[in-house]
Amino acid sequence: MVVMPPAGERSPWFRLGFWCVPAMSHLVGLTSTVLRPDALYAACMKAGGSICEWDDEPLGV
Repeated sequence: MVVMPPAGERSPWFRLGFWCVPAMSHLVGLTSTVLRPDALYAACMKAGGSICEWDDEPLGV
C-alpha cells in the first residue's frame, strides 16, 4: 500500500479514458497521465508517497 500526502487543487476536468489506473491516479490527485500500474507506483513515489507496512494483527484486536 502507498500512502499519499494530501493533494493540492485538483483538475475540474473529467479525465478521458477513466479506467482503473487513470482513475486511481485521479483519485489520489496526481497530475501525470499514467496508464500502467508500475507507472502509477512510480508517479506516487515521485509525488511524495511512502510505503505503508501492515501489522500482523488485524485492526481492532
